[in-house]
Amino acid sequence: MPTDLAGVDLSGAVGVIELIGRILVGAVEALLIVPLGYVAILSLAAIVVALRPARHITEAPTTRFVILVPAHNEATVISKLLASLRELDYPAQLFTLLVIADNCTDATAAIVREAGARVLERTSETERAKGYALRYALEQLAAAGESYDAYVIVDADTVFAPAFLREMDAALRGGALVAQGQYRVLNAGDGWAAGLRAVAFALINHVRPLGRSLFGLSAGLKGNGIVFSRAVVERFGWAAYGLTEDAEYHVTLIKAGIRVAYVPRAVVAAEMPASMRQSGSQQERWERGRIELARAHGLGMLGSFLRTGDLARLDVAVESLTPPLSLLAAGVVFALAGSAVLRWELGLWVALGLLAALVLHVVVGIALGRLPFRVVASLLAAPFYIVWKSVLFLGALVARGAGGWIRTPRNEERNDERAQRENANDAGADRADTLGAQR
Repeated sequence: MPTDLAGVDLSGAVGVIELIGRILVGAVEALLIVPLGYVAILSLAAIVVALRPARHITEAPTTRFVILVPAHNEATVISKLLASLRELDYPAQLFTLLVIADNCTDATAAIVREAGARVLERTSETERAKGYALRYALEQLAAAGESYDAYVIVDADTVFAPAFLREMDAALRGGALVAQGQYRVLNAGDGWAAGLRAVAFALINHVRPLGRSLFGLSAGLKGNGIVFSRAVVERFGWAAYGLTEDAEYHVTLIKAGIRVAYVPRAVVAAEMPASMRQSGSQQERWERGRIELARAHGLGMLGSFLRTGDLARLDVAVESLTPPLSLLAAGVVFALAGSAVLRWELGLWVALGLLAALVLHVVVGIALGRLPFRVVASLLAAPFYIVWKSVLFLGALVARGAGGWIRTPRNEERNDERAQRENANDAGADRADTLGAQR
């Protein structure tokens, strides 16, 4: 922690206040050095990987996939998923779709059946979460004697890029046991809230796992666009539920010595809330999940690294203990302002270094994510978002309990309600060319 006291006059009250100020600023800077240094290293590593020549797939696909889609009242969006499946560049006989209509009270199951796809309907008053739906599907497939080479898990509001299965087939044939595709925002151009989420996804879901791949680390599980080999499913099944189910599963894999391969050209995209009001409950759940993960595994995985020397465990520990970008940005602003007010040269230089790391991370995300200008322009709203997200995060610190499966309101539902209130026609919204943005 930078605590240079040169030039501080401790003889009076002003000197004491200045000392306290330097201690506070120095403490914040000390807390920021590791997480911002971590994301800066991953950003530089991502650039190295991105500069490598693109790989071209020439082998005929052989992997038999089953696509598992847990769905809870998704009648307004699941047709997009079904339509994108028809556009997959993969032999139809080598993949099948299985939708799990979990505690649905709408027409989700009927829509899937009308499209000619398979659907399982499940109802439970106590086990109400995505993980329970996945466990049920795997149990039903096993009971029916159905076995596949790999199991794809996507959300019901997902749209596939045509090359998704072909890229995953190549990764599995290359030795991957678990693979994570690139998870993007489909409606990145629908306002600054969706735009900021697209920037965050580019950083967390693309830059960081891409950087990890340079060091042979695990990409992590992002909750959507995940592929498990049959060997992993038969060994572990699905026994993770609640807010941190994907992260919990990832910890299990790391402890078993299994790394998640990142497949950046296997792209999936999903709609995100277009307004802060819609995204509030979703963001709160995500932050509660982040906090629960840090409490459950942060220090534990750090200790495990010290015992085993496994860098993948260290990576999981650092990632789980890294605050959200909004808090990192707020901390940098505080350090810059505090150092400037105190006229503390050492603190100011440290703060500028932290700012450089943060800017590097964001710029690399924009570049490698190939985000259009209108999405980048959403960063103008970042100050407001940082305040909102910081308050939400602090509130999540005192909130406990995983809760059940709570849907985030879909943009289509918002538009329908608005049309009914105004008695007007729905207005179509422009969509960013998300799936084609990644080479």
